[in-house]
Amino acid sequence: MDFSSANLFSIALSAADQPVSRLGGIAFDGLPYQTSRLNFNRIQQDETHIMTKALDLLDDQMNNPPLPAHEVLVDALYIDNHSIQPLN
Repeated sequence: MDFSSANLFSIALSAADQPVSRLGGIAFDGLPYQTSRLNFNRIQQDETHIMTKALDLLDDQMNNPPLPAHEVLVDALYIDNHSIQPLN
């Protein structure tokens, strides 16, 4: 789920009549700080690096001979907040 959905889910859990004893989840991106009581594991992308790389590629396309199609990978960071546990 995206980080905004994870936070909304956290608010809904807080408002629930019955406590939830066990919950796991992974969110994407998000703020560098937690805005809820739940610490989801996250896969965080370096958005600044993605933007810089995209602008470099656009500049290459505009100012150099055409390049063949190719894949560009930008590493992501896995943030382990211990929200995933074995089911057994």
